[in-house]
Amino acid sequence: MARARDENKVLAIYEATLKLVLENGFTGLKMNKVAQQAKLATGTLYIYFKDKEELISALYLHIKKEQTKQYFLDYNENDSFMANFRKLWFRVMEINTKNPEYAIFTDQYYRSPFIKEEYRNHAEELISPIYHLLERGKSEELVKDLPLELLVCQLIGVISALVNLQQETKTELSPKQTEAMFKMSWDAIKN
Repeated sequence: MARARDENKVLAIYEATLKLVLENGFTGLKMNKVAQQAKLATGTLYIYFKDKEELISALYLHIKKEQTKQYFLDYNENDSFMANFRKLWFRVMEINTKNPEYAIFTDQYYRSPFIKEEYRNHAEELISPIYHLLERGKSEELVKDLPLELLVCQLIGVISALVNLQQETKTELSPKQTEAMFKMSWDAIKN
């Protein structure tokens, strides 16, 4: 009979992996170091993940699921376009600012040669409400008639750059600055 999966061990493995990837990069990640950091035997780690590629991919999906669950926590597709756009922009900014290590890891992994197409597609599915909202904005002639990928790139790129800036400078945007950045993001895509 197979042993039940211990979610506490999985979370410890994820935490250790995230820490080590941020310190050493994807190629510098060693399974024995992950086990050591997670305070597990290396053999135990292999019960849960067959290799580092599977582990990194699983961590990526875990983080993306957690992030998107938070992004859409109070999202209501029946609200006006602008109410939802504003709500989502500020939620994505807030979640990524509170968890910059998640934002940095997922961005690096998404753009790395390690990501498989199935994980990229799954990540896209998770944020599909953003695509639907932008499509709605285009149909209501509120948003520029550009490919959705470009619009998402414009929005997420700004937030990603702001999160990185705050990390690098060890500063936090004021509410006034955050509002100004939101307005700049909106001005960039509005019709």
